[in-house]
Amino acid sequence: MTDYTELANDIMSNFPESALCLSCRSWKYEDGVFEFYDPEENKTYIITIAHVKEALPKFIREVDLGHLHFYGITPANIYDACNWDAPISDALVQFTIFGEVIYG
Repeated sequence: MTDYTELANDIMSNFPESALCLSCRSWKYEDGVFEFYDPEENKTYIITIAHVKEALPKFIREVDLGHLHFYGITPANIYDACNWDAPISDALVQFTIFGEVIYG
């Protein structure tokens, strides 16, 4: 079984600068806690690295199956956080919060 902790940390360490559909309002890197605002629903969500780590294998499986498509990310390079741009990072956070990608 793959440990997704490092990948989750690497992706989220850049998230506040790459938010698209959801706005990252606050972040505590040392605690791995992030607050997101959804302007469509006027709701705030708190997620942690642990939440992202749990969502990652499901999200990656959706990419592997071809259910989610992103420019530049493939099953071969998805485990390298350097390949995760703003749209895919935002999609992962949506997937973590909603269980699916609903915006973008």
